[in-house]
Amino acid sequence: MGVSDTPDERPAVVRSAAYAGDALGAFAAVTRLEAVRGQDAYDALGELKVGTGVFAESFTSLTAALGRSLDVYDVRQDDGTDPALAIAKASDYLNQAAPLLERVYALLDSAQTELGGQAAGPKKGTA
Repeated sequence: MGVSDTPDERPAVVRSAAYAGDALGAFAAVTRLEAVRGQDAYDALGELKVGTGVFAESFTSLTAALGRSLDVYDVRQDDGTDPALAIAKASDYLNQAAPLLERVYALLDSAQTELGGQAAGPKKGTA
């Protein structure tokens, strides 16, 4: 959803996920269009590591929130199957995703380590 004068009335969980996606999209756009100095990539990787940790944590939180929904809402599946089973299966997938993000975090950390101590400035003879 783009910038608008209309208030975003989607549930907070949807808005916050959309904002995270927008931020990552902006990051991808910047890296497609610009040269990035090693020292800036080092700092960006640090920020992405924080985000990756929070992302993994959000899976655990979402799993718990889905479980609480069964006590708070009258949850139904369109096909008549047990909604608790669907939540259990979705939670299992989310629990499987969290360790993948831990691996992503480790890879980001390795990439950041490789760039540690790198410095770059304008090439000689350029303004």
